[in-house]
Amino acid sequence: MRTEGSSYSFIIAGKVQYYMPVTTHDTGAPAELYGSAEAVIPRYLITALMGCGKTGIVQGVEYGVLKKVEFIGRNRIIAGQFNPRLIEKIAAINNLLAGESVFHEYGNIKYADARHGAIVAAHRFKENSSGYIAVANLDNNKHYHASFDIRETSIKNGEYEDTFGFGKDRVQNGSLTFDIEPCGIRAFKITG
Repeated sequence: MRTEGSSYSFIIAGKVQYYMPVTTHDTGAPAELYGSAEAVIPRYLITALMGCGKTGIVQGVEYGVLKKVEFIGRNRIIAGQFNPRLIEKIAAINNLLAGESVFHEYGNIKYADARHGAIVAAHRFKENSSGYIAVANLDNNKHYHASFDIRETSIKNGEYEDTFGFGKDRVQNGSLTFDIEPCGIRAFKITG
């Protein structure tokens, strides 16, 4: 998502209707692809909050299935695999996506992640610089203490509360500093 090609998706977004899923009906489940069912959480945040508002997930992914649900033939019973954390986080991302128009606008994104190997961070902004900083930790195993230069986003010093309820983090001297757990997500609301 951080390449020049990601800018292209915003340039053509108003002309071409497309869908940015985490997985497809032809791929495996996130547990098969990324080593953990929880890996869907940061990847879904990236497609939903750093895309153009057109996303979704394949059947079963929201429950943490360990193998993809087959669409031809008879399916095995998947009862007992449901992961309440996945359901809660996907619902929180969906609620934020549905409730904030900034995530449906085109071209209003600046990446602020300093090319970190596991963390993707981006500012989605309105003309008055209000908006959100969305952050995703793609690592299944490591916590990170991260600090990113976000002066380009016109954010003032102070505390910023995470929309998903993980508490407050600080912006000081143009740097956003926070801790993030494996497969963690953040969405810091910014007022103009």
